[in-house]
Amino acid sequence: MERKVKPTEKRKHKENLSDLKQLIQQDAPDAPVKDVAWEASQASAESSTHLEDDAGYGEPIVIRMFEFAVNPEAFKAHKPTAQELFNTHLRGIEVMLWKDGLQILPEVEPRMQMGKKKYRIFVGAKASRGNILPWQVKPQTLTEVAHG
Repeated sequence: MERKVKPTEKRKHKENLSDLKQLIQQDAPDAPVKDVAWEASQASAESSTHLEDDAGYGEPIVIRMFEFAVNPEAFKAHKPTAQELFNTHLRGIEVMLWKDGLQILPEVEPRMQMGKKKYRIFVGAKASRGNILPWQVKPQTLTEVAHG
């Protein structure tokens, strides 16, 4: 989830960009010319923002995990990509979320974990219009999730 900065809140990071430097790689292997000229600059960022700084404002979201078994026979003929697997299960995931009064949150990209015998799909969800989060779901800040 992208954390939105409040207008009154100052960003607690500093970006460092060094000057542009020219480098020459002499006797470059597999190059069309003998010496290759490169332009480079170093970039870094320092931040004093910590996980503990998460105030927990904004609308609560839920991360749901769906687990599916791998069909070895089907995977022998054609091993589907992660996108194909997700597309196959999308309507079913939407229906399961709808039953709980939730809908997929498009701002949170789905994630997949692939195993040899099963795979998991993680999606972000929010309460659909006119619903509240299910009673068994207690909103937590990032710190509470990370530190248990």
